Amino acid sequence: MCEILGLRVPDTRATTHYVPLNRSSHPAVHADNTAIVKYNPRDLPLRTHGALIEQARRVQSATTNVELDRLAKRYGIKGVPMLSYLTSLSFPVSFPYDFMHLIWENLVKNLILFWTGEFKGLDEGRGEYVVVDAIWEAVGAATHASGTTIPSAYGARVPNIMTDRSYVSAEMWSFWTLYLGPVLLRGRFQDAKYYRHFIQLVRLLTICLQFNISTAEIEEIDNGFVKWVQDYEEYILPYGFVCYTYFIISDCTINILLIVSPPAQLPSMPFFILPTASGQWDLSGVIGPSRWRGIVANYSQLSEVGATLTDPWTDS
Repeated sequence: MCEILGLRVPDTRATTHYVPLNRSSHPAVHADNTAIVKYNPRDLPLRTHGALIEQARRVQSATTNVELDRLAKRYGIKGVPMLSYLTSLSFPVSFPYDFMHLIWENLVKNLILFWTGEFKGLDEGRGEYVVVDAIWEAVGAATHASGTTIPSAYGARVPNIMTDRSYVSAEMWSFWTLYLGPVLLRGRFQDAKYYRHFIQLVRLLTICLQFNISTAEIEEIDNGFVKWVQDYEEYILPYGFVCYTYFIISDCTINILLIVSPPAQLPSMPFFILPTASGQWDLSGVIGPSRWRGIVANYSQLSEVGATLTDPWTDS
C-alpha cells in the first residue's frame, strides 16, 4: 500500500523493520545522503495500481527460483493476481483493510502494553503514560463487573483485561475501547494529554465504523489520524529519548492509520462501500443477513450513551 522504507533498530541484530515518520536520528539515514529524513504524513509514497501490476509481472517473469524469491520479497508480491483482470478493480484501493487485526488485535493491545509498562521491556522514559498496577487492577475488575449490567445483545461479556487478557477477543477489545475504556481511564493518567489522545482515537474509530460516512467525515478521519500519529510519536517518545526506543515503537500498524480512510475521489470503490447520492459512503452492504439489524440498532443506542458520557471528559 505504501512505499515508505523500513529501518532496523540500530546497534542490534534484530531483523524487524520499523517505519517512523521522523528518522533523522537513525545512523543509516545519516550515512545516506539520498535517504528521506522525515516523511510527510499527508503525502506518503503510496503504491499505484500500475506499479503493483508491473512489479507482479516482473515476479511472474523471473527466469529462476532465486530471482523469483528475491523479487517477491522486494515487492511483497508473488505474482499477477487473477482479480487484476477485472478492469473495475484498482489495486490496492479496491480492497478494505483488515480492520480487526490492524486495530483491535494490534493497535489497542500495544497501547495497553505501553500504559502498563509492558511493551517490549521499555519504560516510559521522560513520559508519564504508565498507569500504576493498583489502578489497572481496579480497571480490570470494573471491566469484568460491567458485564452484569450490560445486555448480552451488545456482545460477549468482557473479562478482566488484566488477569484474563488472553481470553479477550477482538470483539471484546472493540467494545472495551469504544464504550468502557473512555469511562474507566478517565482521570487515571498522570498527564491528561494521554487520556485526550486516547479519546481522539476513540472518536476516529467510531467514525470509521459508521454505516454511512460523509465526505466531511472522511476529511476528519484524514486530518485526525495525521494528528494522532504525530502526537503518538511525540507523546510516547518525548524529545531526547534514546534512538532504540523511538524506532521500536514506530511499527507499521501506526503508520497504516495515515492511509486508512478512502481517498475523496476513487477510480473504483472498495468492495461493499459505495457512495450514496447524498455524498456519503454506504456500508450497509457489509451487514449481510437481516438478523444483524437488531445488533446494529443496539450498538447505535449504546453509541449515543457513550457520546453523552465521554464528550464532557475530553479534557480530563
